[in-house]
Amino acid sequence: MTKKGLKNRFSKDIKFDWSFHYSCMVCGKNNFDVLHHIISPTVRYYKTGKFNESIFNSCPIHNAKCHLYNEGFLHKDENIKMLLNKVYDTLVDMGYVFKPIDKEFIKQYIDLYEI
Repeated sequence: MTKKGLKNRFSKDIKFDWSFHYSCMVCGKNNFDVLHHIISPTVRYYKTGKFNESIFNSCPIHNAKCHLYNEGFLHKDENIKMLLNKVYDTLVDMGYVFKPIDKEFIKQYIDLYEI
């Protein structure tokens, strides 16, 4: 059986936290319309754990243009690292207050960050 996506969907809190961000983190254009898991079970870096539900594992992007049928791009090592770092920088700039689950997510994937 192949691994497909994460079972959890994004919480209302995570959706709300991103509601004031307007651009897609892949193409940079306005009005993103979906949150994408950066680290999912189909990514080679994936580790099992509740920490994957962190906001730092969510990325606002366009569904049709930048998400669907774009796994080749989204799963490349350099793009995973780029998205993780963009999300981190954006949330810090927005004044996001880190939760324990966020700290654990970053700890688990620290080698992918440039912080």
